Amino acid sequence: MKVLLVEDDALLQSGIKEALRRDGWFCEATATVREAKKWADATEYALILLDLGLPDGNGLEVLKHLRSQQKNLPPAVASREQETFVLGNAYALNYFSSAKYLMVRTI
Repeated sequence: MKVLLVEDDALLQSGIKEALRRDGWFCEATATVREAKKWADATEYALILLDLGLPDGNGLEVLKHLRSQQKNLPPAVASREQETFVLGNAYALNYFSSAKYLMVRTI
């Protein structure tokens, strides 16, 4: 199964990719909102692992894009921000009405 990893920290991205590979997942990774949108449009993924603090924007832009494309790709969201802020904005995008999610807060 394919996973799209959107993470701009190269070391963290590498570690997550390796862990997923060892667990039998095929992982494609990018570090930008722009590429994440492009890849999500072109490929079917089972899951998106999404950082919110990206160099070219907020990861919520990716969720908004997925929603506009009517994709039900479940996200696992990682953020250093307050969970209530992140989830509140995601609900405002009406994303979670059609997708299950996992919220991960990094420390």
